Amino acid sequence: MNLLRLIAAMALLFNLCQSAPSTPVPKAVPTDFLANEFKNLKSLIPKERVRNITYEHLETDQNFKAAIKYMQSEEWKDLIEAIRDKPEWIALKKYLREFGIDLELIINYAEAFVANITVTLEPQDPPPKKNLSLFIIDVEQSLPIIAIVSFLHEKLINNPSVQELFEKLSNNESRQMIENVIALPEVKCLIKEFEYMGVNFLDMFSLMYTFFGWGEFKSF
Repeated sequence: MNLLRLIAAMALLFNLCQSAPSTPVPKAVPTDFLANEFKNLKSLIPKERVRNITYEHLETDQNFKAAIKYMQSEEWKDLIEAIRDKPEWIALKKYLREFGIDLELIINYAEAFVANITVTLEPQDPPPKKNLSLFIIDVEQSLPIIAIVSFLHEKLINNPSVQELFEKLSNNESRQMIENVIALPEVKCLIKEFEYMGVNFLDMFSLMYTFFGWGEFKSF
């Protein structure tokens, strides 16, 4: 289940990047090999299916709509901006950008995607709780998990450039920078909000720690 959730998160990010093409955002500067491998990985994601799932839930899932509505609120925007201003977050962004991973690009696409959606909540008593669980389950079920895992496994074994990238990303400096960000009160608040909406970050961080050989991720 942990792996499914992580791959589902990847699929959602790819879908966001496809769903806001008209929004001006800064371009990432990946190395050529990483750009090509990233493109190959994206080709495995059923982007049209994920997009359709998104809009199906915007039509029928009151809890999903409540979650999106909350992400359009000033409270949510203020929380994101507070994190953006933190030196720890800025340092992590700069560090990962050296490897072609542009966190700001992803956030900009996500913000554009959420901002461009019109959400109409039907009157309910009590009001619907903001929750992404059913949406995430539907995305998980749409993914070619075996093909994605096989692709990642093959690249880690046979591609020296990917192996080098993995070694750099799994070093102690990377771990410390990530933990510095996780320790921020604003990030803890963000994680708590996502967990309330059914997104299990503990599972995903536990998988990331195992993947990079960092031992056990205990708690936030």
